[in-house]
Amino acid sequence: MSEIQYLFDADTLIISKNIHYSPEFCPGFWEWIVTGNQSGVFFTIDRVAKELKTGKEEDFLYQFIETHHHTFVKETKTDIE
Repeated sequence: MSEIQYLFDADTLIISKNIHYSPEFCPGFWEWIVTGNQSGVFFTIDRVAKELKTGKEEDFLYQFIETHHHTFVKETKTDIE
């Protein structure tokens, strides 16, 4: 695992999907995120995953989180109110 780790927030993933790196236009970007995750560099947290899964099941980000949840999503231990 890398010493440096990066967390993606929901906005970064949503804007990437909708504007700059559409999965149809730039699948390499999403492959890069998966590769970075497999290398222990890229992650998100459970609250972000929950936000991304509020959309439709057929949405790319919903499917992305479902597919990669076991390695990509870090569970948080505290509740923020």
